[in-house]
Amino acid sequence: MVVKRLCNNRQGKIKNISRCTQCACSENAKTFASFEPTIEPEESLALIRKTLEDNSVDHYKIGKINNYRSADKWQDWAKYLEDCVKLLRPTGKQVYYKFCLRKLAPNVELLPQEKNPDEYIVRYTPPKQTSLFE
Repeated sequence: MVVKRLCNNRQGKIKNISRCTQCACSENAKTFASFEPTIEPEESLALIRKTLEDNSVDHYKIGKINNYRSADKWQDWAKYLEDCVKLLRPTGKQVYYKFCLRKLAPNVELLPQEKNPDEYIVRYTPPKQTSLFE
């Protein structure tokens, strides 16, 4: 099982990222996109839309930039969380919203699994080893 991790990227790289995750999906690999640290919400939302269009991501982890000495206060993080929920919840995709983002949008109602970091962990199970001398 292969897991592809994505993070914030510039618009010009969307096609390359999408191609990589499509290849993984075509091999029945579980994929996840980690949108953290999000610096520019609109860029992250554009990437999320692209992955939804081509169905190339199974699980999303979404957060915001941290330890930025409050220089990110100009972002409307509550709106970003609302936009993510509106985009992703109707799809039935597995989504985890990190606490750093949730605490800035306490009025956005999330499902229990959207707040549980252990809910959708993809684990690798190695194949059973066979012995030549059994």
